[in-house]
Amino acid sequence: TNGLPIHERIPREIFETILHLCVGFETPVKDLISLQLVCRSWRDVIADTSFLWGTITTEEGPQAFRKTLGMAKDSLLDIIFIDDGEIEASEFFSMTGEKLDQWRSLSVESESMGGALAFIQAQKPPKLNRLHLDAGYVEPSSQREIVLFGGAPAIGLKDVRLTRVPIRPASLRLSGLKSLHLDGIPSITAEELIALLIESPDLEILHLNSLQGGGRRSHPSPTQTFRPICPFTCLSSPNCT
Repeated sequence: TNGLPIHERIPREIFETILHLCVGFETPVKDLISLQLVCRSWRDVIADTSFLWGTITTEEGPQAFRKTLGMAKDSLLDIIFIDDGEIEASEFFSMTGEKLDQWRSLSVESESMGGALAFIQAQKPPKLNRLHLDAGYVEPSSQREIVLFGGAPAIGLKDVRLTRVPIRPASLRLSGLKSLHLDGIPSITAEELIALLIESPDLEILHLNSLQGGGRRSHPSPTQTFRPICPFTCLSSPNCT
């Protein structure tokens, strides 16, 4: 058996997992096409394994976005929208929204967060385990407050990262978190934060920064650091970085 190619010497499931580990979030289509060039067998396995195509991102352009959305079929999806102008938010979320029940994670980077999230504000919450929203360097107070999922609780979330987005964390009714990053979110009170932490006794990572709001943040240089603001000293010994 030593003379057989690797994909014939190990179980198919293990080989698929190895392939999945070779696919990055930024360039999934490029990575998969490169792997398909190894040989015909690899090409066929990759084409037939829908979960390998489950990273749906704008970063590789409209053609790659549509390809992955079709190839992913009924697999769970990691939805990544980077507002770089190549794909309009309305088109992206209209198409991915047809598979809302398959969403596993959602990451959005946009200075027009209200427009980017317009589609999902009134949708029922998908079964997300990760929610990352980054509004760049826009002052949160200059944006209209956003309420996601019609105010329904985001059940199942484990990893939440909110950066200068006009969302009240309390409106998500979070619980059971493993990781929480809040950066430039002035709309949360100490009482709301402590209530959230009580509802997440297994929290492993906690990062709080600039929760008091203030002026427009400057772009950080390599020598700048931002001091975390933590309104409590210790609660179930979470890591506060």
